[in-house]
Amino acid sequence: MWRDALDGKFGLRRQMAEGITSDYLWYEQSLGYNTYVVSAVNTLFTTAGLYGRAAELGAEMATAENLMLSTLYLRFPNGQLPNPADSGSIPTAPNPATYAANYRVFPTTLGLAEAAGRKGWDTLLDPPPAPPRPFALPEVTSRSFESTRMALLKSGGWQVFLHYGQLTRSHAQAEALNFSAFFGNTDITHDPGVVGYGSPLYKGYYQRGLNHNVPLVNGEGQEPVSRGELLSYSATRVAAAQPNYRKDARASRTLAIEGNVLTDTATVETTGRLPQKLGLALHVQGRVRLPQTFAADAAFATGRPEPFRHWREVRAANYHDRAEFDIAYGETMIHTTIVAPGDFRIWHGSSPDVPPKRRESFYVELDAPAASATFTTTFAPTAGQTR
Repeated sequence: MWRDALDGKFGLRRQMAEGITSDYLWYEQSLGYNTYVVSAVNTLFTTAGLYGRAAELGAEMATAENLMLSTLYLRFPNGQLPNPADSGSIPTAPNPATYAANYRVFPTTLGLAEAAGRKGWDTLLDPPPAPPRPFALPEVTSRSFESTRMALLKSGGWQVFLHYGQLTRSHAQAEALNFSAFFGNTDITHDPGVVGYGSPLYKGYYQRGLNHNVPLVNGEGQEPVSRGELLSYSATRVAAAQPNYRKDARASRTLAIEGNVLTDTATVETTGRLPQKLGLALHVQGRVRLPQTFAADAAFATGRPEPFRHWREVRAANYHDRAEFDIAYGETMIHTTIVAPGDFRIWHGSSPDVPPKRRESFYVELDAPAASATFTTTFAPTAGQTR
């Protein structure tokens, strides 16, 4: 039974070898699975250690420890994590409860400190020693998580996360090329995750393209699931593509930090003969100072996919080549410019965020169907705000 559990067709060694990427992230991409898997193997590792057989699981234990630690290198300045795939709500790192629960197998300064304040059979039988020093979290820097199809940029006041592809259909959403961003401690835009599987909003909104910062073709995002391509990467710039974004379209995105300005360039191209309605969804966690030219548009969802029906208080205005907005995030002001080719229309409305919250969102669409479009969005803090 021991050999089959470890080395069998569905044994622990194969599960961990194939289920964890070289970035030490779970291959289904929901970051919550890192904690879930570590919790699942904790009892096995503890028991093996008590019976003097931990050495037989040395490689798997090292992998699980890295799985526990890896999300620290993705965290935003407030501890919030990006939210790829279909996790509910927004996770955070570090998770003190996980570190405390694993103090016997994976002792960390944080875990030992947390375990010292907990009373249970583990701490009664194996009282945790005092941590050797106060815990200090590792610095977050720009990193390419290529084996998990993700990338992170951190420069100046900006930190940006890009999710450009999937490894499996399981738990995937129409979110390839989606990005999240912070400026200092300020949440500029995030992925709200999903609601419960039984909710009509799960497939009707949260899994769909309109819920993410992605280019849209006839109102829809990525389909089918695809690994995507990492075109280039540096500490301040990442470019990725989805050659099969949809059966009749391809898409790409470049994110670049130059000084205090974040520039997003999203391109979508049709591969069929007929032009399509091309657009871009953009969600913000601030308050948009909307120009008076915006007028109510009760027909926003008419003729469009189901997710459009879940926006409220929709207003719209027409633009040519360029639109500019000031967005207030508390005391932080971000001047946002959207550039698109020729005549286009921008809709602004209230969209579902992490329930029961809502957030402000833009939908940009060219006036006429087209074969290709490039949408360039710049986020520039106003003078005097550096991070």
